[in-house]
Amino acid sequence: MPKNKIYSGLDQFVGAIKQGEINPVFKQSFGLYEVPFHNQAVSELARAHYALADIEKIAKLTVPTREIKSIASVNGEVVPADAHDIVDVTFDTHYDSIWTRDSCWAYMGLKLENPELAKKVLLTEINYLVSQRERIEQLVDKPETLGDDNVIHIRFDSKQENFGDVWENGAVQPWNHKQNDAVGLLLDLAVTAWREDFIQPSDEQIEVIVLTFAYLSATKFWTQADAGAWEESARRNTSSIALCTSAFENFRKWLVQDRKFKQDFNILRDKLGVEKLLSDQYLAQIIKNGYAVIRKQIKDGGESPSYSKSHPAYRTADAALLNVVFPAKLLRLAVKHKIQVLKIVSGLVREHGIIRYIGDTYQAGNFWFNDIHTDCDPEQLKRRLSMFKKGSEAEWFFDSWYSICALEIYQKTRDDEFIYLATKHLNRALGQYTDTKSYKANGHPCDELELPESYNFLLLGAEKFAAASPMTPLNWAKAMQSLMLDKWQNFLRK
Repeated sequence: MPKNKIYSGLDQFVGAIKQGEINPVFKQSFGLYEVPFHNQAVSELARAHYALADIEKIAKLTVPTREIKSIASVNGEVVPADAHDIVDVTFDTHYDSIWTRDSCWAYMGLKLENPELAKKVLLTEINYLVSQRERIEQLVDKPETLGDDNVIHIRFDSKQENFGDVWENGAVQPWNHKQNDAVGLLLDLAVTAWREDFIQPSDEQIEVIVLTFAYLSATKFWTQADAGAWEESARRNTSSIALCTSAFENFRKWLVQDRKFKQDFNILRDKLGVEKLLSDQYLAQIIKNGYAVIRKQIKDGGESPSYSKSHPAYRTADAALLNVVFPAKLLRLAVKHKIQVLKIVSGLVREHGIIRYIGDTYQAGNFWFNDIHTDCDPEQLKRRLSMFKKGSEAEWFFDSWYSICALEIYQKTRDDEFIYLATKHLNRALGQYTDTKSYKANGHPCDELELPESYNFLLLGAEKFAAASPMTPLNWAKAMQSLMLDKWQNFLRK
């Protein structure tokens, strides 16, 4: 079978899978659980229990797969969401755009392997905040005008100067930019890198970092409904509040510990006119407010449980809750709350990955054969919902994320349940690598050893078959695998 073959018809595509010509699955048992692997060579490296040498073999095999390549754009060094060398012309996903969230994860992955490149990527993202300064200052002055579009824009076109928005059909593409999780994560990473002298931000960059904290303070992020990690309908997301709270706690900790930095900050804060929004007393209160909401919402069920159960914004289990454990650094959050997060998210674990939430229509069954766009405008969301088949949600690459979180909890508790979970989800994460015979859910071939955004389903009658998302390889998935393997290596070296 020629590797460049493209399946344009669902029947033909499913037929090839059923005959075993493409998309092989190599199932392996690990005692109490079984993992479907999509690459046989990787399956042979999986273990029920890991030693350092085992992880190092996996890391060595997957080095080229996990490499994150940046682009020297007109705005600086950037990392597109999708790692395709050539954009697939059969669908226009705009995954060649630059998402703040994905860039932050890419930065964390790059910092392990290519620190100099990581610096450039992070500084470019801070410059993106500089380009948003007018929006930030307007909301600092008049937070009551906060809407869905006059917020910090969270995604830009890598080809446009001055971090321009993504355009489609002659107009700016509609997008839900109010995503406090991405803003909080960027601030947290920027503060850490600055504090560790990993980056030396310019005066202009320092000013916009301070102003962005003032923006989150003025708009009361702990009360806000935002589009969150999945960029959909606004809700009061625990995951977004957690990442913002972590950033504020990290920043205030630096102020408390470094007298000279605090003096310089106070001078700049007063110069920018945000002394009330960022006074030491109010910073402490902001952090307290954030923790109160996080604890209550986890206790009440998870991501956005503060609505009535009939409200469309009501949600308990959501994979984005993993942000509460990592990469958030919530020093005052009890381990019991982090354990509860893992329990809540465990209800989203499926055969090939972890769904984002129950009823997720994005990349659900036959998505790529139903002429549905990846846009989040109301018309496309309605179309997605009308074609959604229950139980066909895309299964994402979040097993590596879950493994990181479980291992972190094990290191605090030494409870064997969590080393078991960390190992199980490590194996499940390895199961997602593609094979030479792997095909994507739009009928296009994968390369060997690629990391998909998710596994999607092809539905034909009562039958259901898994295939990698067309967003393969994905840079966020690469970064997450690198972070997971690094976490395991550091753990096993001790």
